[in-house]
Amino acid sequence: MASVVDICNLALSHLGDSATVASIDPPEGSAQAEHCARFYPAALSALLEMHPWAFATRRATLALVANPSSTW
Repeated sequence: MASVVDICNLALSHLGDSATVASIDPPEGSAQAEHCARFYPAALSALLEMHPWAFATRRATLALVANPSSTW
């Protein structure tokens, strides 16, 4: 499984940047690491919201209400 740093380095290479990052949490100080630290969480969240991924879905049993309401 690819790590966050591996994914960031792959994205940088797809953009044509020859730099690599070693850490984004905390960012190592390079501009590339700063950008990855800023945009990776937003990109991950957007990707997870695009599809009902089985690994990203949590199911829970709801509690029974003692006095149910007939109006919503």
